[in-house]
Amino acid sequence: MKNILKKVSAIAMAFTLLGTGTAITKNVSPETTTPSITASAACSHHGYRYSTKGNWQTYYAYKANNVVYYEQKRKVSVHCGSCSKVVSSYYEYRTIRK
Repeated sequence: MKNILKKVSAIAMAFTLLGTGTAITKNVSPETTTPSITASAACSHHGYRYSTKGNWQTYYAYKANNVVYYEQKRKVSVHCGSCSKVVSSYYEYRTIRK
C-alpha cells in the first residue's frame, strides 16, 4: 500500500509541475555530498508581452517639388512580461515632410 501511494503522489507531482511550467534540476556542489533539488520556473509560452520603442532615426532624405522629406525608422522590441527576454523585434517606418 505504501508503494502505491508513493507512485500515485509522484505521478500527481509530475503532472502538477508540467502544468505550471516548472522544471526540477538536481544540483550537486563539489563541497558537499548531499544532493539538493531546485525547482525553477520556465517561461515556455512568453505570455504577457510588452514592447519598448527606440528613438526615430533618419536614414534617408530627399527633395521633391521644393519640399524636403525625411524617411525615418525606429526599432521596436517585444519582450516577455515574465522573463523579460526579447521575443521579437521589428522596425517602424515613417515619412516626415518639412
